[in-house]
This record gives sequence, C-alpha cells and structure tokens, in this order.
Amino acid sequence: MESVETASAIAEAPFRGMASIDLTTAVQLEPEPEIEPEIEIEIEIEPEAETELPSPKPAPVYRATDIQNSEDWISIYQQLPLEGMLKSICGQLSFRQRDADSLILDIDQAASGVLSDKYQSRFCKLLSQHLGRELQVQIESQENTNESPTRRVERLYREALDAAEKDLVGSEAAQKLGQAFNAQLVPGSVSLK
Repeated sequence: MESVETASAIAEAPFRGMASIDLTTAVQLEPEPEIEPEIEIEIEIEPEAETELPSPKPAPVYRATDIQNSEDWISIYQQLPLEGMLKSICGQLSFRQRDADSLILDIDQAASGVLSDKYQSRFCKLLSQHLGRELQVQIESQENTNESPTRRVERLYREALDAAEKDLVGSEAAQKLGQAFNAQLVPGSVSLK
C-alpha cells in the first residue's frame, strides 16, 4: 500500500510548488493585421490558329540492293525485329560501305566492347532474313562521320527541344508574362513529352 502512495507522490513531485497561470489573462492577444487585397492582373491569351501539319510519309520498304547510304541503313534498322542488347548494339552502328552482298558498318569504340560474335551473327541472320538475301556483314570499331540510328534520335530530340524553346519564348503568352511580371524562361527548363 505504501508503494502506491509513494509512486503517486513521486509522480506529482515536479508539479508541486508550481504557480498556476491563467492563460487567458497572461497572454495578450494582438489583433490580426489587416491583409491588403492582392492586385489581380488579367492576361488574356488567345489560342493561336492551328496549322495543319503535313501527314508523314510512310517509311519505304527497302531490299538489299537499296542499302547504299546512311539513310537506307537507319530506315532498315527501324524495321528490324531487334530486342534487348542486340537492339542497343545495332543502334550504335553507322553505315560505311556496301559492295554487292557485303555490308560494312562501323560501331563507336565506346560501344564496341559489348559486340560479340554471338550478337554479330544474330544481327547478320536477322538482316539477311529481313532483306530476303544473304549478306556478309562486317562490323568494325572506328569513328564514322555517318549517323547511327541512336545518334539520329538524339539529334532530332535536341532539334525539337530547341525549336520548342524558341516557339515558347516567341509566343504571345510568354511576351505578356514577361511584360506583366518581368518573367524570363530559364534556359534548359523546357522538356518534351
């Protein structure tokens, strides 16, 4: 019984001798400052007239004799049923030369480490089946001035991004925002979806 009373006394000990404070009189409340109404600026942006875009041309289907340049190679690459690592490797290939049934492609030296005989023979087989003609494909590790499919995609993306940023900066809406709020477009902040 003593232990229950002692525990109760110990629990109340820190609160003994403390003065009680009436919080309603101890704290003086200041009136809230009056908030000035926000200035509302109305900017009306009229949608620009929609221009009709030309319909894209269907990708031509090539035969083996049609692979004569980089454009032909990139078109063929897009049609091949490539997947996974083989697709990644072939995306790094650029056209160099075509002689009869022999095709020479270059691979960037940075990507050449993953090119094995297994991938090269699978690619040669897929390409030959797709074109309906047996081809000898030689892949060499060296820089080439021709674009690979991957570099083409990267270049086209950069060009589209630059064009979108220029269109945005030159738009009537951006001009109005710039005049009303001294707003500026942060370079590199535009993205494509």
